[in-house]
Amino acid sequence: ARARAHTHTHTHTHTHKHTHAQVVSTDVVFMLADVRYTVNIPEGLPHMVLTPDWTDLLRAEAATLAPLVKYDRKPSDCAMMAMTSGSSGKPKAVIVSHQATTMAFAARYEVFPYDENDIEASHIFFVWECLRGPLRGLPVHVISEEILTDPPQLVRFMRERKTTRVVLTAQLTQSVLDYPNLDLATELQHMKFWMLCGEVCPSALAKQWGKRVPNVNLINYYGSWEALDITY
Repeated sequence: ARARAHTHTHTHTHTHKHTHAQVVSTDVVFMLADVRYTVNIPEGLPHMVLTPDWTDLLRAEAATLAPLVKYDRKPSDCAMMAMTSGSSGKPKAVIVSHQATTMAFAARYEVFPYDENDIEASHIFFVWECLRGPLRGLPVHVISEEILTDPPQLVRFMRERKTTRVVLTAQLTQSVLDYPNLDLATELQHMKFWMLCGEVCPSALAKQWGKRVPNVNLINYYGSWEALDITY
């Protein structure tokens, strides 16, 4: 059965083949696409290209989108689609329900409570991390692909925006630790929680982090994140 109202993410690393596999496996009915990646839109799929004036275009075309909007949601209905390849290398869609999303958010609110000064940074790969802060009335700064893979730019991004928490992979975190001449204790002076997700965290990374950035809590909640579990 179609999972009706949901979202899943697509990045520039996805080829046309991967995008087509996502569309087929998740029964996508409409796609929002960055103007740079329109070549990957499957033929015949209704879509909207996010040009600089996309908000004006959306208002003008709102009437045509009405049939896609459903409000009769149940807790078990799909809230989002998380795409994962795991160890197989083949894209798979994981259906995440509204109930699972809400429970996971509630658990993290309790374990890592926000205060009014918290500011999150997130890469769109972890799409749910862009949702949790705003549900508490707090801002989230989205990290671009170019900044994400450049350690000096990444930590500068955190410092300039006074970021207090972020979720990244262990591999990206290791690249930050390994980059020469970065004063991480200063650059991350506002950071409270640096959270690891998406892959295994080596013990050596945790030890290195403790020596280099003792003022920031390193949190490993790696688990079956595609299902928004609440492992800790």
